[in-house]
Amino acid sequence: MSAGIAGLVATSGAPVLIPEAYKDSRFNKSVDLKTGFQTRNILCVPIKTRSGFVLGVAQLINKGEGGVISGSGNRNRPRTGTEGDGADGTDGPDGTASGDGAEGLVTFTGDDQRFLEVFASQVSQGH
Repeated sequence: MSAGIAGLVATSGAPVLIPEAYKDSRFNKSVDLKTGFQTRNILCVPIKTRSGFVLGVAQLINKGEGGVISGSGNRNRPRTGTEGDGADGTDGPDGTASGDGAEGLVTFTGDDQRFLEVFASQVSQGH
């Protein structure tokens, strides 16, 4: 249960937002290498009971255009990782990555994370 990003989230109980998977040391690219798939970015949140027990995780990979909430300002910034200095892989509130050939890469935002956390909390309501 501790393998990969989903395993990390399941064991820690904390959400993980990775703007650029191959630049994050926690990402294990072996599955990508075996399958030919290319993971660009990851958003993973725990699914918890009301008492805080982790039932599982909800994970999204490779965000497409758009998002769950549109808007501007810092509310779109990821809530995990390094914030406010561009080190999280995004320049602006639109979740667009910067530098190292990543221009135009659409990444998950803090709003996406909050939406998935609300979704995950609804999944576990009966437990």
